[in-house]
Amino acid sequence: MRPKRPATTPEMLPSVAKKKRKSLTLKVKLDIIHRHERGKKTMV
Repeated sequence: MRPKRPATTPEMLPSVAKKKRKSLTLKVKLDIIHRHERGKKTMV
């Protein structure tokens, strides 16, 4: 039997870029929490 899908990896498909994760430092996370507690929007 044939496999249901062809075995493809992101390296084979140039149009599909792998997303990179952004890491936040503890200082930035605490700053966001404190701003949120004061009533500011998180996206500001």
